[in-house]
Amino acid sequence: MTVVPFPSPMSPSRPVRRSVGGSRRAAVPAVSPSALPWPVLWLRRWRGRRELATLDLDQIRDADLDPFEVRREAMKPIWRA
Repeated sequence: MTVVPFPSPMSPSRPVRRSVGGSRRAAVPAVSPSALPWPVLWLRRWRGRRELATLDLDQIRDADLDPFEVRREAMKPIWRA
């Protein structure tokens, strides 16, 4: 695993770990959502909601989630928490 510097207005010198040969997109540090710049927060929400939208009914039930709540969360716009 290598350490790649991750430029951020919040902490310009904090490195983020990224696996060699892994995903090409930059890793987003796990911090409080209120500390993230808006575009990063919206991108995180978009990715999470896109993943929720791909779950089938069996996967939703296996996770012990309400299908109605999952669909409602997946359909929210990115600017809504």
